Amino acid sequence: MLKKNLILLIMMIACVCHAQQSLPINPPTIDETDLITPVNIKPLTFEEVARKRGLLDEKPARNIIILFGSGFLGETASIYRTLRQRKHEINEMESMQIVLPTICAASERRQIDLISFLTGNGRVAGIVSDSEFDCSSACDFLRMKTTELFDRAKMALSLADFTNEEERGKLVKKFSGRNIEYATNRRDLDRLFSGKAEKVVGCFKRNPLGAATVGDISQPYFDELVTATLSRLSVEKNGFLLLVGSKGAAKARDEGRFADMLEHLKIQEKVMHQINYFVSGRKDTLVIIVEDLDAGSYSYRKDFKLADFVRSASEINKAAVDLVSNPDSLSQLKEKYDFLAGIDENTILDLVKAQDSRSISVRFQQALAEKFSISFSAEGRMPGQAGFVAFSRGVGAGLLGGLMSYEDFIKRLSLITGLKQ
Repeated sequence: MLKKNLILLIMMIACVCHAQQSLPINPPTIDETDLITPVNIKPLTFEEVARKRGLLDEKPARNIIILFGSGFLGETASIYRTLRQRKHEINEMESMQIVLPTICAASERRQIDLISFLTGNGRVAGIVSDSEFDCSSACDFLRMKTTELFDRAKMALSLADFTNEEERGKLVKKFSGRNIEYATNRRDLDRLFSGKAEKVVGCFKRNPLGAATVGDISQPYFDELVTATLSRLSVEKNGFLLLVGSKGAAKARDEGRFADMLEHLKIQEKVMHQINYFVSGRKDTLVIIVEDLDAGSYSYRKDFKLADFVRSASEINKAAVDLVSNPDSLSQLKEKYDFLAGIDENTILDLVKAQDSRSISVRFQQALAEKFSISFSAEGRMPGQAGFVAFSRGVGAGLLGGLMSYEDFIKRLSLITGLKQ
């Protein structure tokens, strides 16, 4: 176990070195030697040093945006960068830090009620999720029960995959813990906004990924929900905390749906663009992008060609939608994509008749994964407290750089937000 944990730590440090090749140089950070000076034997407080070095503003962050996502580091990032070779939104971040894992008993884990902590001075909380109100994280610095999260939130909007209204209603009730009015389309959402509802809740059906044509125009997209929420929360007198759960990519990766993974990462890029656009020019907002360091790895055959795999994966969802519109094109698709050679035509044609492009895409993705012998294996998490990577931008970002413990992370976050632990 010790050997495994040592390997994990080395891999985390390697991720930092890899990421810093494309990220801006971190601002100066603080280490222990900064706290004692030749003319002042008494150690300075961390806060005093931070202010002297210009890393801590006199005014704490008024607004805090935390996005939980994936594909910023490691092999997932390499796959995505092959698809999207232009400059990425993560490059707009100012600092990057690794919060180190801790080996301890479950009862000794240090956890914080993030919502209570960051809304303690009157900030309003908002939630936007691409996966059934999921704004959680594998890293244990969060402790958020869904009903408590709902009680704290003034806005809670989510996309989901469901087949009927009954499933949608069950999802909302599971999240909120009660029966509550909620928006199911754009018109409902506008009505709740204009009516100045005390709590705005919305649950929307996800539009087809990578569709060649516009999906259901009554259903908003993930980046639109983020933009709308930022617009509404930005007028709050005491500021806001916005949690954004971009979990679709990790879920698709774990299930072997790599075409969906790439589509979710493209949508995540749009969301990050909206966030970066919002914070650009503002001096009152802190943005933190968190990536879980889940234990897991990809496997693929020795002659695996990433460019060929990414090219095919990027076209699958569009091909599935096009096939429903033109059922006679199946033979042409099989000629174009050799990974479809062994697919069951009768099954696909039945799905075409049912107008089920989603299931067709899943079948195509299974065939693609088999052709390239690629899979992702999630391993069990180490005992104790998991580590995570956090990118930051805005107020106090200079304090969130380098390697640090969980306790140091909370200490610095409390300084930036103006809250006591």
